[in-house]
Amino acid sequence: MIAREVMTTNAVCCTDSSTVQEAVQLMKESDVGFLPVLSDFSRELVGVVTDRDLCVSVLAEGLDASQVRVIEFMTPRPASCSPDTDVNRVLGIMAEQRARRIVVVDSGNQVQGIVSVVDLIRHNAVSPEDTQQTLVRITAETPKAQAA
Repeated sequence: MIAREVMTTNAVCCTDSSTVQEAVQLMKESDVGFLPVLSDFSRELVGVVTDRDLCVSVLAEGLDASQVRVIEFMTPRPASCSPDTDVNRVLGIMAEQRARRIVVVDSGNQVQGIVSVVDLIRHNAVSPEDTQQTLVRITAETPKAQAA
């Protein structure tokens, strides 16, 4: 099985010039907590942002969400794969990058969809054992978190 067979298509995205307020509104309207960030100019993937990124980095710091841009808080160069990537490799990327979601891009770095751990489980695309091991790795405490 390959990524295109399990991915969620029509991914909701924002641009690097979007304000945090615009991104949060888009998340709310679309009932998602993760947005690929596209270049305003080329429409290529330049990053990803999560609801947690915005809550911890913007709201908790008391910043004005209508004045700051997503590009300031996104994760640049996010983990991605092609539509033809084998789902076991997708799971491996998730484990390596400690990411629950991987953006699927074409050869021009244009977003084609998103593969989440839930997509892999829903489609029974990988073994339960591999999924469990990956989830343990993704959610393991980082050395920084352990020291706190």
